[in-house]
Amino acid sequence: MTESSAPVPSSVRTSVAISLSKGIGELVGAQVQVVIFGRAVSLQVERVTSRRPRPGGIAEVFADAYLLAFALRDLLRAAELVHKLAGGTAVEQAIGKFLDAVPDVKQARDVLEHFDEYLVGKGRDPAARGDFQPSITDRTGDGVSLEIGPYRIDVTRASEAASKLTVALLSLTPEVRRAIEGR
Repeated sequence: MTESSAPVPSSVRTSVAISLSKGIGELVGAQVQVVIFGRAVSLQVERVTSRRPRPGGIAEVFADAYLLAFALRDLLRAAELVHKLAGGTAVEQAIGKFLDAVPDVKQARDVLEHFDEYLVGKGRDPAARGDFQPSITDRTGDGVSLEIGPYRIDVTRASEAASKLTVALLSLTPEVRRAIEGR
């Protein structure tokens, strides 16, 4: 048998069959979101780490940092959708590596999303209730980090992790690719 006609393992066939029954368009749509949010992360990292003067001052820097947190979380959501639709250990591992690099992404985004509740001390997460005020720290040699209450996003690590996750999700494992293509 040639590699292209090699049988696809049943676990991959099952996962892909479920995905295909929902439509390949959904998987492609999820991958498009991965590209969009991966690019959004890249753009926001450039802006957050830029040393050039900002016409909007510190408010502009914080706006970019907030948008970075939202883009990172939405990239993760798109990745989770790719995993739901395509399955596979490669996708699962890519998401795991992303979360290892940016472990606080969900909580940081949640605090920003519900800032109105946290500002008045009523946010759901007790760890962030008394210490909501976000800060951006530029540690010489360590890079830039965004801190939202007790949660921290290392911008350099987040950028690298987002790039790797995007590439991994756009290059599904050969077994999944073959099953999708019907070979």
